[in-house]
Amino acid sequence: MEQIDLFLGDSLHEITSDSLHARTKNYLMSKKQLMFNDFWILYDKKVAKFPARKAFLKLTFKEIEQAMFVVRDYVASTPDEKFRCHAATWLNQKRFIDEIIVPKTKEQQQDDEFKKVLQSRLNKYHESNE
Repeated sequence: MEQIDLFLGDSLHEITSDSLHARTKNYLMSKKQLMFNDFWILYDKKVAKFPARKAFLKLTFKEIEQAMFVVRDYVASTPDEKFRCHAATWLNQKRFIDEIIVPKTKEQQQDDEFKKVLQSRLNKYHESNE
């Protein structure tokens, strides 16, 4: 068992590599727990929290980052909760790497229609000038 000497304040403490590993693991798990709390608030389907937490804690930090990055888009793409899968399923199947199609807002739809009309008029203009 390897020993590591650390200075804490004015005193010298000996910490074994096993206990340091255990402390690091505990710290990382507590950080994941806090991140899960944020995820749970964002996911907004409050069923089966225990399986969701279990699935979340299995993820790597990179996967957690990916999930947190897209969770709002996924929730927006499934405004009716009955069509949103349980959080544990979403996490276990790594659905956060799937393509997410977010419905367009009314303003975006109007903008698309305007662009179509404008493109049509430009095409007619070019046809008449040829």
